[in-house]
Amino acid sequence: MIAGGFEEGNIHTFPGFTQARAYLDTICGEGDVILYENDLPDQYSEG
Repeated sequence: MIAGGFEEGNIHTFPGFTQARAYLDTICGEGDVILYENDLPDQYSEG
């Protein structure tokens, strides 16, 4: 992302989904779009 010109200060990582969601609740508003990267475990199975 940085190599593509995205500002490093706008990239946030968290140890888990709960922490990320809590942070997003403080900064997001109506109409905002959120990209979740790698939300599923590497060995995810639907069945």
